[in-house]
Amino acid sequence: MVIKAIVFDADHTLYDIDVKKAYDLMFSYISHETGLDKVLLKTVWRSHICTILKSDKSQDVNRRKREFVLDMVLNQLDVDKSKIDKLVKSSVDLFWKSVVDNLILKPNTVETISMLKKTDKFVLIVASDEYILPLKMKLNKIFGDWKQYFDYVISSDIAGELKPSVKYYDLVAEKYGLESRDMVFVGDSWVRDLEIPSSMGACTVLLSDKKEGSPTHFIRNISELEKILDVN
Repeated sequence: MVIKAIVFDADHTLYDIDVKKAYDLMFSYISHETGLDKVLLKTVWRSHICTILKSDKSQDVNRRKREFVLDMVLNQLDVDKSKIDKLVKSSVDLFWKSVVDNLILKPNTVETISMLKKTDKFVLIVASDEYILPLKMKLNKIFGDWKQYFDYVISSDIAGELKPSVKYYDLVAEKYGLESRDMVFVGDSWVRDLEIPSSMGACTVLLSDKKEGSPTHFIRNISELEKILDVN
């Protein structure tokens, strides 16, 4: 087996995120600008999220966008329609700035990816169901310039679907003309990141503190990839 491509999930694989502060800032801003109670905003937000997740449109990448949900929330609460677009954009910008500013670097991530890139043996890919703009913001925060480390990035708006989806596997295979035996998928979730590639015959690596599913390999630190891939 000669591995030609390594496909990494992003959130909680290459870095950790904490969105609690970001959501609090987002709702605080809207509350300040509209006079609406923050608890009410959160309650209506959760209600719309639950409705979407229970619907047959739960995997719709457009309906899952924060902008889409916020627009519904503000319309339901009778916010001046002439102000909604600006409120949505400003509050979502605040959300992502907070998320990116508070990213948590996982141990050995940059060093390991840099080492793999320097071997010039593998195509390095990020396959995340994050949207492309915030995904690139996060990667640039961690790596400085993601293009110096990765050859290709797949996001939910590129795949047209959220994970789990075979689209992420197919896009990699088709773009580089690869078969399953040529690829390694690395992620923190068996169901979302690895189960489909595994079913297609690809090598899978679960990077987590807790083992789940049936990955080819289970590791707790990304640096362990060096041994798995037999990098010399």
